[in-house]
Amino acid sequence: MGSKFRFIVTTLSFIALTAAGQNKPDFQSVDSLTYKYYLSNEWEKLIKEGNNAIDNNIDYKYLRQRIGYAYYSKGNYIQAKKHFEKALAFDSFNDFTLTYLYYSYLSLGEDEYASLISAKMSDELRKQLNIRFFKPIESVDFEYNYKFVTSSLRSDPQYFHIGLNTILGARFSLYQMFGHYNQTYLVQQFGGYRKIPDTQPEYYALLKFAVSRHFIISSAYHYLNPTYDQVASPIHLGMIDISSGKGRFNLGLNVSVLNTSSYTVRQAGIRTVISFTNNVHMYFGSSLSMTFKRKEDHIIFTQTAGFKVYRNLWIEGNVTAGNFTDYHDHEAMYVYDFIDPTIFRTGITGLLYTGKHLSLWTNLSLEQKEYNSNTNYHYNQFSYLGGIKWKL
Repeated sequence: MGSKFRFIVTTLSFIALTAAGQNKPDFQSVDSLTYKYYLSNEWEKLIKEGNNAIDNNIDYKYLRQRIGYAYYSKGNYIQAKKHFEKALAFDSFNDFTLTYLYYSYLSLGEDEYASLISAKMSDELRKQLNIRFFKPIESVDFEYNYKFVTSSLRSDPQYFHIGLNTILGARFSLYQMFGHYNQTYLVQQFGGYRKIPDTQPEYYALLKFAVSRHFIISSAYHYLNPTYDQVASPIHLGMIDISSGKGRFNLGLNVSVLNTSSYTVRQAGIRTVISFTNNVHMYFGSSLSMTFKRKEDHIIFTQTAGFKVYRNLWIEGNVTAGNFTDYHDHEAMYVYDFIDPTIFRTGITGLLYTGKHLSLWTNLSLEQKEYNSNTNYHYNQFSYLGGIKWKL
């Protein structure tokens, strides 16, 4: 009985080892199959065969290029970027790798990294792709925001800005924006109400420096000149932001100082983003900021979630909680220095990328505000925003 049992176990083990050996890919079969799938546009089969080969320690430039191109063709730019970066490690100056890694970065909105990759290209390839290291006007954007207020003591605020981006080299870019905000307040005085206008022209500049393919340092300056009841109170805001991205993860840190003639506000923040691209294209982001003003310290938390709903159309939901007084977000582009504090905001954003040149976005939000004269009373604002960006 014992000898028969040992014979059966030995036989089954031999069969299992033989089958495993037969299933283990070899270089010649991998190269032949993946090239065949590449030529016939069978992306799923190519990806499966290629990833299986990598799992079995078969790895080389053309394999990474083919897998990267398969993911790129399917619109999975995060995975495409990953494999083209691996291909670049095998050959730092291959035109095919550089081209599609460049386009993968652009498709992910990582223009600074794309510009850095273009520096490795030959002059002929850059000319072919119409890439220049200096562009006085690389893109122009316009944004308009109208808010409906539920309080009879506040008019509906309006805001707009126009911006342009300049490419200053393979590593540097400069974005400049001119904006304007206006609203009217009704303030009770001497038994009646008096209208007080609140206007705010502003200028914003953001300089970005791509240190490497996964590391960016940004510096921003924002000048605002709010005029409330014909009294101007200029604001100067300076910010430094450090961001690093690798694979699915992105981490950012920022510090800033906001100065007025009567007080100073310091802000520090951290943000994280994680992306998923296997079955569903989506991302989740969180940010935590603290503002320090005299003896008033506030914590502001934001949670976002974005989903790709159709081709180049993305939907993002967001919730922000905390006292927004003199808080800023989006690399200090938006500064909440309003008379009435915002204490909560939630909304949904739609983003549409229509080809290489045009991007459109819209946002619908609900904001909860406090009266500056009495924080025990609240009112709501419904925000409607639309924007357009054109790349030249």
